[in-house]
Amino acid sequence: MDKDLTPELLTPEPTVLDEEFSISPEHLEFAKCYLSCLDLNETAKLMRMDLAEVTRIMKNKSVRTLVDNAFLDQGYMNRSKISSAMSSVIEAKLAEMEETELVSGKDISELLATAHKMRLDEMKLQLKLMELEIMNNKANNNGPKTAVQINNNIGEHSNYGNLLQRIVAGEK
Repeated sequence: MDKDLTPELLTPEPTVLDEEFSISPEHLEFAKCYLSCLDLNETAKLMRMDLAEVTRIMKNKSVRTLVDNAFLDQGYMNRSKISSAMSSVIEAKLAEMEETELVSGKDISELLATAHKMRLDEMKLQLKLMELEIMNNKANNNGPKTAVQINNNIGEHSNYGNLLQRIVAGEK
């Protein structure tokens, strides 16, 4: 465990990262440990836990979401870093073309086509994600509703109780 634990991390309330995402302090600490070593066995050793427990926690939706978001936000997985890297490569290629005075548009057009394809793929995935979220919201909000009524007053002093007694006794 880290010695730099903040008081917020030790509170029992879940940490809220946005309106729809919350994670318990224990799971936050677990995710932080996993992200520092990127190995379930090492995480189990550092957290002094069974590997089965570590695997179970890793399957938790909030932990998985936090870890996935961390991977997508760092390094070249980050969409702005990918975009700026592609821009740098294209600019370098254009500068190289000017220096050498070679006018081969094939290399630059391939780079631009690749950058365009990457952007379109990203937009398609974002659209699919939005569609899944909409479908999930519809499934959760518009499903069939069931009303259950529990009648605890079935004694002989209620109309229902009297009716049941007459039916059982064979009266009309």
